[in-house]
Amino acid sequence: MYTSILYESTNNDTLSPIINTALSNTFSQQPNCKLIEIIKEQIQPCIGCFKCWTKTPGQCALKQDLTTQTNPCFVQSDYLIIVSPIYYGSYSATMKRVLDRVIPNILPFFRKYKNEIHHEIRYKHLASQIIIAYGEDITSHEKQTFIKLTKANATNLGINDPLVYFCTRPEEIQPTIDYIKKIIHLS
Repeated sequence: MYTSILYESTNNDTLSPIINTALSNTFSQQPNCKLIEIIKEQIQPCIGCFKCWTKTPGQCALKQDLTTQTNPCFVQSDYLIIVSPIYYGSYSATMKRVLDRVIPNILPFFRKYKNEIHHEIRYKHLASQIIIAYGEDITSHEKQTFIKLTKANATNLGINDPLVYFCTRPEEIQPTIDYIKKIIHLS
C-alpha cells in the first residue's frame, strides 16, 4: 500500500507544529509513505482556464509549482492523507489551493453519480482519502460543515466519503495518527 500525506508546514494554528512533528516521526521512515510539505507560496491558485481539459488534458497548464507532486497523489496512491487546520468549517487557504488544482483529474463531461450530475472521472484508480482536521477552537457546527464539504468534494472526485478525524487538543494528535497508521496497514 502506498500512502501520500499532504500537510501544511506553516500556519498560525498552535497545533500545527505538534501535528507536523508527529507526522514526521510516524511516517518519514516508512518506505511506502511520502510526506509532501505544502507551502502556500509554492502552489499557485487555479486560474479557471480549463486548459487541463482542453489544451493539456490531465495536466494543469500552470507549471513549475507543487501540483506536479500533489496531483499524482490523488490517483497514484492507495491512501491520501490530507492534514489541514480548519477555518470556518473549511480547509485552510493553502490546502484549498491544492484541492482546487485537482481539476485535471476529472473530465469535462458529465455523468449521473449518487443521483446528482458530476464530472466524469479521468482515472480508474483513485486514492482513498483520510483527513486530519485540526484546531483548538473548532465548533461542532464547523465540524458538521467540514464533513459535508469533504463528502461533497469526494463525490465530485468520484471516490468514497473520506474518513475525517478532528484533533482539537495536543493529546489527541498521536493517538489519531497511530489509529490511521493501522488503517493504512503500517506496522
